[in-house]
Amino acid sequence: MLKLNGAAQRSFLFPSVRGDAFSYYADLENVVRFLRYVEIEAQDKQDPRLYRLAYRTQEMGAYDVCVYCDVIYEGDAAQTELQMRPLTAAQSPFAPVEPSVSAEKTVTTGEFRLVSTLREHPQNKTKIDMDLSIVSQIPASGMMKLVMAPLMGVIEPLVTGRMDEVVDHFVQESVAQYRPESL
Repeated sequence: MLKLNGAAQRSFLFPSVRGDAFSYYADLENVVRFLRYVEIEAQDKQDPRLYRLAYRTQEMGAYDVCVYCDVIYEGDAAQTELQMRPLTAAQSPFAPVEPSVSAEKTVTTGEFRLVSTLREHPQNKTKIDMDLSIVSQIPASGMMKLVMAPLMGVIEPLVTGRMDEVVDHFVQESVAQYRPESL
C-alpha cells in the first residue's frame, strides 16, 4: 500500500455573527462549492447527513487522482462546531468503490475530514478555525508498487500542496460570496 495524505489549517474572520456563520456553513452543498477539487457524488435519502464525496485532481498535467470519501456532516447544538467525519464501510449506505491503479490514474477510497470551530468575535464577526485533511491508502503490489512508489513520491507533496490551495480558495471565496440575505 502507498499512502496519499494532505492537510491544511486556517483561521479566518467571517463577516457576521456566529449563528449566521453556522447556518451558512452547515449546508454541505454550500461548503463544497467552495472546496476546489471536491464534489458531492451522492447524498443518502434516509439520512441526509451522509454523503459520498469525490476528490479529483490531475497531477503533473497527466496523472488523474480520484479519491471517494463517504462522510457524515453535522453541527453541534450550541452552533460552535461543524464536523465532517469519515464513515466506516459498515456505516456507509453507498456501494463499495473498487480501487484501481494504473500508469494514467488512481481511483481509490479515503477519509476526508473537516472540522470548523466557530467563536464569537468583536464587531459582530465570527472567528473560524478550520482543519481539513484527506488520507488514502493506494493499493499497489509487486511490480506496480515498484513503478508507483516513485510516482507517489512526486504526487504526495502535490496533494499536500493542493490542500493549502483548497483551504485558501475556500476561505477567500466563501467569505467573498457571503450575502446575509441569502440565509
